[in-house]
Amino acid sequence: MRRARCYERERRHGRTDRVAHPAREGAVDDGAGDGLMTEGPNVGPSEFLDTPMTEADCEAVLRRTCFGHLAFAWERHVDVRPIRFVYREGWVYFRADLSLRKVIAASPWLVLSVTSLQNPTRILSVIVRGGCYETKATGTALGDAAALQGIMELRDLAPANPRRVSRVRRSSTVYRLHVDELRGLTAFVPCPANAGPEV
Repeated sequence: MRRARCYERERRHGRTDRVAHPAREGAVDDGAGDGLMTEGPNVGPSEFLDTPMTEADCEAVLRRTCFGHLAFAWERHVDVRPIRFVYREGWVYFRADLSLRKVIAASPWLVLSVTSLQNPTRILSVIVRGGCYETKATGTALGDAAALQGIMELRDLAPANPRRVSRVRRSSTVYRLHVDELRGLTAFVPCPANAGPEV
């Protein structure tokens, strides 16, 4: 309140170009553009800071991970689907059932979120944005061959002796998500993933 009253008094006298409060040691600009300073957050040791990942590191996570969550907009709300996937040469391959195919047909722009546990208190989080396309009739023989390789790798993820399921449940189509945007973050998790409940 004191800061607000001081700023209002400065504004009435046309002195808003001045810094109402001098910067204190450890203070940071609050970003409001009014010259006021606020105390910086206590972020703790440097090893706890979240750090952006390089594109190569993001791709490495996608190559060694086969499970993620696909997010999309559908009928005025946002939904998420867990999927198995394969990453190959800038494309993410996954299976889509009838309901997911309807979503893709209506809006082919999707987001894939992948999280990989590096150790009990550190995770790697990767986000992929891009357009989604069918793997048949890509338009070129080279594209068809590349899509076929992705389909085969995705098929190899299936167990050696899968339990037979109904024809309806097995009716799915392989799609591929083009990696138009790729970003990732190495984050510190304050609660260890393997910590059980306290007794």
